[in-house]
Amino acid sequence: MNNVEQAWAGDPSMETCDATCLRCSAPGLACRVPPDVARRRVLRAGPGAPRAPGRPFHDAGFGVASRPCRRACYPAAACGRADLEGGTMILAHDVHPLPADYDVALIRERARQRGPLWDAAPDLHLKAFLLRERERGQCGAAAGSYSSRYLWRHDGAFRDFLVNGRYRAVTGRLGRADVQSRLVLDARKGPGRTPRFAYREDLDIPFDAELTAILHAEVERNAAVAERPGTVATAVGVDTKDWKLTRILLSEPSPSGNEPGVGYTVLHLAAPLLGALP
Repeated sequence: MNNVEQAWAGDPSMETCDATCLRCSAPGLACRVPPDVARRRVLRAGPGAPRAPGRPFHDAGFGVASRPCRRACYPAAACGRADLEGGTMILAHDVHPLPADYDVALIRERARQRGPLWDAAPDLHLKAFLLRERERGQCGAAAGSYSSRYLWRHDGAFRDFLVNGRYRAVTGRLGRADVQSRLVLDARKGPGRTPRFAYREDLDIPFDAELTAILHAEVERNAAVAERPGTVATAVGVDTKDWKLTRILLSEPSPSGNEPGVGYTVLHLAAPLLGALP
């Protein structure tokens, strides 16, 4: 029994479920709901609300409570899964194509000025300001682009970013881009400190693949990548519309030429909650 399980064992305010944890893959490992969450949800459900066997605080008025794994997922800093109250972490990436003759010095200056404004943003693990210069340098491309990559602590924070006016700073200057979002399967910090390059790899999930096995394998792979020297942060997300995986890496070393996916130069990394990742 680890220290988390010891702290929660025998607490009468807890109820257990029989769900298998995606993070630790332990079959039959009980999960628990924090007391303050339980109290609020019982109050919202009303007294005497039915509870389905094996699931904590399941009722017609509220639904199934968040179920962090006792082995690793509580407190939140020990786990790369969902925030207990807000929902699942969200990976978002917007890309703004740049004309061939665009002065990228303007983009670098924009990142220099606006980057620090995000250094204390609430509920944000990280935001990377990224540049791909046309046919130049180690991350050159046939067409240039400026983009931002976000790792939100929960989906409510991503929603607030869109509806509370903060995204207006982007659309007012660069227009409204296609914001690609992914449900995060796993996100971790690494031993690196200052990322110079970022990579994104998109993979189709075969139609006939065993989905659960693939998702578990991606979580394990991401944990291994996080331990590599030079890794600052790494995450993997899933697109459940088109069934694609998206792997993200922020790294210190210069590209060797063997990196999979698309490479970017990191202009600035705002990392308010990077330290909260496992």
